[in-house]
Amino acid sequence: MFEKTIQHLNVNTVVGEEAMKNLRKRIEILVVDDDVQGRLDESLRNCGYERVAMVRDVERIQDVERFQMVLVDILGVGSRLNANGAPLEFQGLSLAEDIKRMYPTKKVIVFSATLQEYKANYILKTVVDGSFEKNPKIDARNNIIDTCLRDIIDPKNNWLKFRQRLLDADVPITEVARLESYYVKRINGHKELDDKKIMSFFKNVKACFEIINELLAVVRLFGLVA
Repeated sequence: MFEKTIQHLNVNTVVGEEAMKNLRKRIEILVVDDDVQGRLDESLRNCGYERVAMVRDVERIQDVERFQMVLVDILGVGSRLNANGAPLEFQGLSLAEDIKRMYPTKKVIVFSATLQEYKANYILKTVVDGSFEKNPKIDARNNIIDTCLRDIIDPKNNWLKFRQRLLDADVPITEVARLESYYVKRINGHKELDDKKIMSFFKNVKACFEIINELLAVVRLFGLVA
C-alpha cells in the first residue's frame, strides 16, 4: 500500500497576482502563426510572458513537446502536417486537434481574425482549451491564457489527467499508484525527492517515461506559486 494518495495534497490552489506574474515569466508558450507582421509573440512578451517562441508552421507534432501551451492560428498553418486532407480554412484546427491527440494534457488555444466563422466547429467546441479573436483587446486574450495557466498548475486536476494517460498507455496500476505517491510528496514540498530520483524509479517503465517528464514539468511550475 502506498503511503500518499491525491487526497493527501496539502496545498493552496489560489494563485495570487504576484504568483501569476512569476508564472507568466516561466511558462513556455509556442505560437504557430504565418503572420510575421502582427508578431503575437512580441505582444505576449510585452505583457510579461517571457518564454515565447514563434514558428510559421510545425514540421512534426513532436516539435511542440517542450512547451506547456501552444497557440495555433486557424488560417495559414498546418499544411505541412495535413495528413487528414483538411481544407485550407480548417488546417490550423486540424493541427490543434493533432497536438491534443498526442499531448492531451498540453494546453492548446486557437485564434483567428474570423473566429466567429468557426464557432460551430467541433474542434473549437470540444477539443481545444480556448480561443480568441486575432488582434483582440489584450486583456481579453490574456485572461484566456491565464485561465489555462491556472489550470496547468492545478495539482489535483492535473494528476487525474496524467493518471488516465498512464492507464491508457497500459502502465500497471501499481506503478501508477507509486508515481501518485511521489507526485503528492513533491507537491507537498518533500525535498528528498528530486526529478532525477523519481525518473530513476521508473526507468524500466518505458511507456510512461515521456508522460512522467511532462508531469514533473508541471510540478516545477507549481513550485513557483507554492
